[in-house]
Amino acid sequence: MNGAARDTKGKLKPTDAAVRDGPQDVVHRLDPAARRAVPTAKPKLKSTRSAGSSALQPAPTPVPEVAKVEPHRPKRAIARPDIVIEIASPDALRHLHRVERRRRAGLWLSFVMLVVLPTAVAAWYLFEKAADQYVSYVSFAVRSPDATVPSPVLEMFGGGADTTRGDSQILYEYLQSQPLVERIDDRLDLRAIYNAPQADPLFRLGEDPSIEALVEYWNLAQTVSYDSSAGIIYAEIRAFDPDQAQSIAAAMVEESESLINDLSAKSRNDAIAFATADLEQAESRVRAVRVELQSFRGAAGTADVSLDIQSAMALVSQLRGRRAALAADYDSRREMLGADSPTLLALKRQLSAFDDQIALEEGRIASIGSDGSAETGSLADAAGRQEELMVERQFAENMYTASLSAVEVARAEARRAQRYLAIHIRPTRADVAEHPRRWTLSIAIGIVSLVLWSILQLIASSIRDRS
Repeated sequence: MNGAARDTKGKLKPTDAAVRDGPQDVVHRLDPAARRAVPTAKPKLKSTRSAGSSALQPAPTPVPEVAKVEPHRPKRAIARPDIVIEIASPDALRHLHRVERRRRAGLWLSFVMLVVLPTAVAAWYLFEKAADQYVSYVSFAVRSPDATVPSPVLEMFGGGADTTRGDSQILYEYLQSQPLVERIDDRLDLRAIYNAPQADPLFRLGEDPSIEALVEYWNLAQTVSYDSSAGIIYAEIRAFDPDQAQSIAAAMVEESESLINDLSAKSRNDAIAFATADLEQAESRVRAVRVELQSFRGAAGTADVSLDIQSAMALVSQLRGRRAALAADYDSRREMLGADSPTLLALKRQLSAFDDQIALEEGRIASIGSDGSAETGSLADAAGRQEELMVERQFAENMYTASLSAVEVARAEARRAQRYLAIHIRPTRADVAEHPRRWTLSIAIGIVSLVLWSILQLIASSIRDRS
């Protein structure tokens, strides 16, 4: 030590430098931080007289007392009135070195076990054991013959969207569903394809999987993406054999075409069925109104009540005109002939006959009997009821005509609105395996392992610092 040394008995004693420099220099040499903590003491002067001089001389600096330190303790201290200096023993230093070496060894061991070893095992499996996987690409879209490109302005405000986008979204969901997996499995036996002999244990399907496990593996073995702006569906199908991957992609395309055709046929049949149902309803109504009108005319005993009223009114008008002429002739002759004149009596009988005829015709207009004797209602009321039935018949006939036109329009629209699957990339056949991506997976596993190891080290350091 700078400011103290051991004596023959193992006790600390101040060195000559410590005695010469004083306690402040000892502090400065042992601990630089103590320079700010211990104030500098000025030497005291005292008067000393010698034989030949009376000058003042500095008093000798007192030697500080050194605290005794037990030899068996790991740390010893030098006690002073103002500071305490701890000095580690060689045994404690060796112990600290051993602890530090063990900590570093554990750190490197954990790095090897948690980072290097998993990365090496993963890389070994990917490069030595993992089987090659071939990819078949296919791309298609749902289109219609009368589909038009929507305006960007209309699309901005939510209008003018392509009507085939809904079908494309349905097809996108169908490609990842259980019904499609069941159909393709029935045709190609997906369990046998994904449990091929060349398949490795990690990437194969597994023996006797359930339908849910098969659907989950299907969604891992194929990747489907949908471009909503263009309505195009992209699909990548992976298998352990290039021909099998191409066969699966072709089966996917055929099932997609079948779905679109079914949707189109159902839409077409529904439109025609609705129009046909409306036509049948209008036809039934026309028939019912015609039957009711015919029954009414049969009960009225006439083909047309309105014509009967017109004929009756014309006859009454004619009879009134002839009676008026006869009444004028009767009045002109009554002054010249006597009251008992046969001519006047004949004219009077004619006037009475005209009055009876007029009253009879007016009675026919006022009432109508089904059997000619019983009064059932006025001819005017019958004419009103007939007019209602005729108006209803005309309305039913117009509805029938409109329904008939709607059926023809629905059939024409159904023919124009036919959906079809536009395939612009047929299922491809791979020559080189693209999966698994060995370097990419190895690096990704290494990075993930390193991140996890770093997090564990941070947690361990935090726990060690707290304890």
